[in-house]
Amino acid sequence: MNALDNTGKAWSFPCSVHHDETTGTVVSVFWDEFVREKGVGQMKGGSQGKIYGGGDDI
Repeated sequence: MNALDNTGKAWSFPCSVHHDETTGTVVSVFWDEFVREKGVGQMKGGSQGKIYGGGDDI
């Protein structure tokens, strides 16, 4: 997944999509470098965030 942050910097996030019978479709995004650079070190495995695309939540 490719994205721009609020400063206009481009980021590329490896991700995977799979189906889980309990939760439905799950998107896993691997964003370690982004988390380190942005200083959001409190986020741990299983943390959640929002992804926006073209003005719509995905």
